[in-house]
Amino acid sequence: MAAPNRLLAHTALWTFAALTTHAPALGLGSGLNPEVAFQVPGSTLGEAAGSSVVTVVLSATSSQDVFVPFTVGGSATSADATVDSGPLVIPAGQLSGIINIAAIDDVDSEGTERVTFALGTPVGGVLGAIATHEVVIEDDEAAATLAFDFSTSSVSEGAVATSIALSLSSVRTEAVVLDFTAAGSATAGGVDLSITPASSLVIPGGSLAASLAIDVIGDSMDEPDEDLVVSFSSLSNADYGGLSQHTLTILDDDSAPSVSFAVANATVVEDDPTAPLAVELSSVSGFDVTVPISASGDATEGVDFTFAPSTLTILAGNSTGIVDVTLLDDTDVEGEETAIFTLGTPVGATPGALTSTALLIIDDDDPEPQLSFTSASSVADEDGGVQDLTLLLDG
Repeated sequence: MAAPNRLLAHTALWTFAALTTHAPALGLGSGLNPEVAFQVPGSTLGEAAGSSVVTVVLSATSSQDVFVPFTVGGSATSADATVDSGPLVIPAGQLSGIINIAAIDDVDSEGTERVTFALGTPVGGVLGAIATHEVVIEDDEAAATLAFDFSTSSVSEGAVATSIALSLSSVRTEAVVLDFTAAGSATAGGVDLSITPASSLVIPGGSLAASLAIDVIGDSMDEPDEDLVVSFSSLSNADYGGLSQHTLTILDDDSAPSVSFAVANATVVEDDPTAPLAVELSSVSGFDVTVPISASGDATEGVDFTFAPSTLTILAGNSTGIVDVTLLDDTDVEGEETAIFTLGTPVGATPGALTSTALLIIDDDDPEPQLSFTSASSVADEDGGVQDLTLLLDG
């Protein structure tokens, strides 16, 4: 099909000088010339109907031929219709003349097309009130439909770009305009992806296919696969086809983070109220990470300390969790004790470098005083007397 803005062949625009060479004695400007105009401003023609006529009328008969130049334009092209070449000559004594127009039937779904006629300055007459006429050529093919090529597709998050394809069932001479919406768990606008165009797609006349360009934005977060759901919202110059919605799944390509204690060991005094132990992820996750925690060592759980939780959950979007250890102070003289906390098998993460940490608890109780001799032995005279033994109380 020719380009939509190409004018019909055989248009005619005759100049006054050209016409007067054919009719030099028509007496222009005498005030006796009839008015020249189209009979009506518009008409319709079915594409399969064949031919029709556009009638030009005079306000009165003339004793001489009237030459009427005209131009032809509109959205129709020479592939859609043919018209008579100009100028139109209305013979002397006649009140009207006709311009023949013939529609060319085709198999393209192209909607209505228009042929516009405009009268130029007549020779032997003056221009009347209706100087333009539009013929609407009505298409007889079924309307074109637009649909996505597929209902679903997928792309790896690490990919730079992809596209979502659409197709028309038949060529349209007019542009097809699709307005669409984007929804789903993936965020457009440069967060997870960007869409070009953002909300309205124009398929030029003469084209059968188009696509939406999708730029996928990668990250390092382990997260669920995300969906982009594109749906038709309105359509101009075509009807809805079979698939008016497409779901694009973005497949996550990031590994799960590792989970570790923040430090290998820590020291507290028995009368400290709590000892928070930080558990860290190597990177933020889009999933909740859970990890069981157990305690061992020569410090006794329930006697020297308690801790919570026994299963730690680090919520999606966070990188740190805390195990709260509560110290149980007593009056026993017991020396230093150690509680060892160990991470179990995590869910949503892998074991990191520090899967255990040692908490040294320093006793804060003074020992009881000790009574002892100052020496392990002494010597006394056999003949009696009093021997002093010296005791020492420490503490």
